[in-house]
Amino acid sequence: SNVVLRLEVTPIELTDGGQALDVELKVASTNGSVALDAIHAVTFRPFSSPEKLCASRASDGTVAPDNSSIPALSADGRFVVYASDASGIVPNDFNSSSDIFVFDRVAQRNVCVSRPADGSVANGPSDRPSVNQDGRFIAFQSRATNLVPRDTNGREDIFVNDRILGAIQRISVASDNTQASRGSQSPTISGDGQTVAFESLAENLAPSDANGSWDIFLHH
Repeated sequence: SNVVLRLEVTPIELTDGGQALDVELKVASTNGSVALDAIHAVTFRPFSSPEKLCASRASDGTVAPDNSSIPALSADGRFVVYASDASGIVPNDFNSSSDIFVFDRVAQRNVCVSRPADGSVANGPSDRPSVNQDGRFIAFQSRATNLVPRDTNGREDIFVNDRILGAIQRISVASDNTQASRGSQSPTISGDGQTVAFESLAENLAPSDANGSWDIFLHH
């Protein structure tokens, strides 16, 4: 069968009165055996003049009542990732700890990504986010022990949130999934979201690591 590609461009109105273009690439086969719809979607917003927009705010426009810091941007600037001590950015944020948020400039709303998959709140602080090119994957460090099952090392670990699947993975572990013996921090995620570099004092993440110093590790 032959494969047909179709590019659809749709103008959309934003909540702040601006406009954007939603672009979807659709794939189908001529005999109907393949029907993959919207395999890639990206939104472009033309900026006619410089603008200032507060991302660390609640959905009703209320600015966060506490400190927000360490921002990172997706490649097209749509998603703003940051850490915040504020408790009023999203509903039911009552852990009194720093969390990681993603602000969608098209939808004009924030989502907390430093939460367990069941939607409960983290039981410890999270910090230093890094976002991949399209905003799907967010890497961050956290002292929370309830983001994934069997997190019992009592150390700061590195996590990656897949925003499409709604899943969190702890990546600062050895190849056999042994927990890190010491803390890890400062993750940086690649553009495709498949590789994360981070610092760690752990001596059991790689063989023959006995220098007792901070080392750089890659998870792929």
